[in-house]
Amino acid sequence: MEASPSFKKSFNMARMLAMAGLLFSQLGMAAAPVGPQTCQPSIEVANPNDSGIGSLRNAMAGLCSGGTITFNAILSGGTIPLATTLTISQSMTIDGSALANRLTISGDNGESMVRVFNVTSGITATLNNLRITHGYNAGSGAGIYNQGDLTVTNSILYNNIADSLGGGICNDAGTLNVTDSTLAENSAGISGGGIYNNGGTMTVRGSTFSTNSADDNGGGIYNQGPLTVTNSTLVGNTTSSGGGGGMYLLFTIGTVNNLTIQTNSAGGNGGGIYFNGSSSTTINNTIFWDNTVTGTGAQLYATSSPTLNDSVVQGGYGGGTHIITADPRLGPLGNNGGPTQTIPLYAGSSALNAGNVATCAGIDQRGVSRPLPGHCDVGAFEGELYLTYMPMVRR
Repeated sequence: MEASPSFKKSFNMARMLAMAGLLFSQLGMAAAPVGPQTCQPSIEVANPNDSGIGSLRNAMAGLCSGGTITFNAILSGGTIPLATTLTISQSMTIDGSALANRLTISGDNGESMVRVFNVTSGITATLNNLRITHGYNAGSGAGIYNQGDLTVTNSILYNNIADSLGGGICNDAGTLNVTDSTLAENSAGISGGGIYNNGGTMTVRGSTFSTNSADDNGGGIYNQGPLTVTNSTLVGNTTSSGGGGGMYLLFTIGTVNNLTIQTNSAGGNGGGIYFNGSSSTTINNTIFWDNTVTGTGAQLYATSSPTLNDSVVQGGYGGGTHIITADPRLGPLGNNGGPTQTIPLYAGSSALNAGNVATCAGIDQRGVSRPLPGHCDVGAFEGELYLTYMPMVRR
C-alpha cells in the first residue's frame, strides 16, 4: 500500500531535522535549549507589582546566585505592596541606590499585612537603600527575619510590628550587619523593638534607633551573642515592663564605641542599657543622658561587670574610668549631614574633646573625621572645627 501524501510530508520533515541535528553536532554547535530560561546575573525591576513579569518577586526568582537586582527610575519614591513575604533563598544584592528617592517595600497591601523579607540560612544577602515598612508577623521579625548572612545599608526600617520578638529585625543565629541605617517606630510584643539578636553575631555602625518599643526587654536592641556597636544613636526607645529601654544585653561579649544614648525609658531597670547575665562588654566614649526608669539604674543597670571608659554618664557610674558627670548639652535629633539623623553637641558640652583618641572611632556617625581638633568628642557626633552648635533663638 502506498503511503499517504501527509505521511510522506511528515517523514521527510523528520529526516530533514535529523540531518540538521547531525550537521550541528559535526560542526560542534548546540541546538537552542528547550525549556525554562537560564538565570540572569543582574535584573532591573520595571514595575511596583507584587508578582508577575517586571516585578521584584519575579526578578528574585530569575536571578543567578550572587546576582544584583536594581530598579527602574520610574520606581523612585514609589511603593511595592506585598501580598506575601519575599523570601531570599539564594545569595543576592537588592540595590535601590540608583533611585533619586528611596523605594518603599511594604508589608501592607491594603487588605492584609505580612512580614517583608525572610532571609534563609546558608546564603549571603545585601539590602541597600530601601525603606522597609509596615511588616507584620504574629511571631518574630516583622520587617526582616534573618538566618543567613545579611547586610543592611543606607536603609530605613519603619513601623514594623512583631507580636513576639524583633519588630524591625529578628536575627535568629545568623550574621547581621547594619550600617548607616535608621530603625524607627518598630515594636515587639515581647522583646527587641528595633532588633532582636538571638545567638547570632551582630555589628551596627553609623545607625540611629529612634522611638522603637517592646513590652518586655530591649526597646531599641535586645542582644544575646557577640556584638559590636559603633557611632550610633539610641533615642526615645522604650520598654513597658522590662529592662533596657535603649539596649538589653544578655550574655553579651562585645564592644560599644562612641554611642549617644538619650531619653530612652524602661518600665523595669536600665533606662539606657541593661547588662544581664555574664555579659562581658567594653563601653568607650559614650554618652548616657536623660534616660529614665520605673525601677533602678536610669542610665545603666548591670548584674554583670561591664567595663566603662571615657564616657559621660548622668549621675556618674562607680565602676568606670574617667567618667564625666557634667551636662553634655545635647541638641535635638535632626539632619546634621550624613545618611542618618544625629544628636549634635552644643557649645560648652562636657563631651567636647573628652574622648580617648586610642579608642575613638576614626569617623563619627555622619562620616566626619575624628578628631576635630585635638581629642575626639564623646558620643556619636564629632563637633566640627570653627562651628558651634547652638539652639536657634527667635527675637
